[in-house]
Amino acid sequence: MKRPKLFAGRARLALLYRRWFFSMLCCVLAVGCSILPALAQSPDAADSATAPADSGSRSHSVRIPGSDAPISLTQALPFLRLLEGSQSASAYKYSAVPSHPAMLAVPEAAVRAGSATNAASGPAASESSEPALQADASSMALQPTAAANGAAPPVNAPAAAPVKPDKPARIPVLNYHSITVDPGNPATITPEKFAEQMRYLSKAGYTPLTLKQFSDMMEGIDKGPDKPILLTFDDGYMDNYEHAMPLLKELGFHATLFMSPGMVDDGYFMSWEQIKEMHEAGWDIQPHGMTHPHLPKLNVKNQKFEIAEAKAQIEQHLGTVADVFCYPYGEWNAATLQLLQELQFKYAFTIEQGLTAPSQHKLKLKRIFANGEESLEQWKSRFEK
Repeated sequence: MKRPKLFAGRARLALLYRRWFFSMLCCVLAVGCSILPALAQSPDAADSATAPADSGSRSHSVRIPGSDAPISLTQALPFLRLLEGSQSASAYKYSAVPSHPAMLAVPEAAVRAGSATNAASGPAASESSEPALQADASSMALQPTAAANGAAPPVNAPAAAPVKPDKPARIPVLNYHSITVDPGNPATITPEKFAEQMRYLSKAGYTPLTLKQFSDMMEGIDKGPDKPILLTFDDGYMDNYEHAMPLLKELGFHATLFMSPGMVDDGYFMSWEQIKEMHEAGWDIQPHGMTHPHLPKLNVKNQKFEIAEAKAQIEQHLGTVADVFCYPYGEWNAATLQLLQELQFKYAFTIEQGLTAPSQHKLKLKRIFANGEESLEQWKSRFEK
């Protein structure tokens, strides 16, 4: 007999819960309906209806026309979130009080469903001389307007990134040695012919690269210039300082010198003072072995000395990083490659002929030999194919 009474009690309790729920729902709807007219009000009307007597007040609130009771933005936030998810939200406006120069009315299309920025076209975009409302769960911030401070609204644009290439780079790397008059020696080039070649590169729009630019292109980090080229000079002859450096400085060209520190100051090769001057003029200085040896003829210990000591001396004298190698005589073996990897060299150049590309082994990069006995047309044909 007690069981039916228990069911009746639960039924009465459930009825009371329903009444309470519907009462609260009616209250929420009533408050919402009282706020919507203020949100739909035009900026001019809202300003005139809501501007306080004290313009120095900094109370951020929304006033309802016909009511003296302000509603804070925090209280209005739930209803603004509802509007943010509505397709018709762009029809509503609201006004921030007071009309501080940096805190003015929000324009139409300030709150759009599924959009983080204002639309780039349409009627709303043509009127957007004011900023969009930025709402989140913790704050309501109004951006300063163009009318307020005479400047365009801030644009939160991402930081510019390097332009990545559409296809892998293919870079001509020219290989020079001595710039002097030595008939019958193709490894030398006369000062006049060298100047002709460099002026051609300048006139044709080529951009000689630094090793940093070369590396960025090889790694696909940056697209680089339209017509890149890398100028390399082997051995560190005195005539590079006398003829190449002044001309390249005049043309605004960069270049790379591969030198052997053990051969400095012998009268035929440059001194450290001259090498420092070239470095300051925009040349990259990198190792070419300590004494320009035939590396495959040396044991591993001596090979390591030739490579590591040349690297250390260049870094010590110039305060730079020496991590690009050039094989003396273009010779290397498996031990050489292993040592370069252990010493953390990034690239190494051979004398194998051809354009340089990312597909090549980083320690077996190709170059183009500058034959001093070839004509300008023959020289051009080596990299303009």
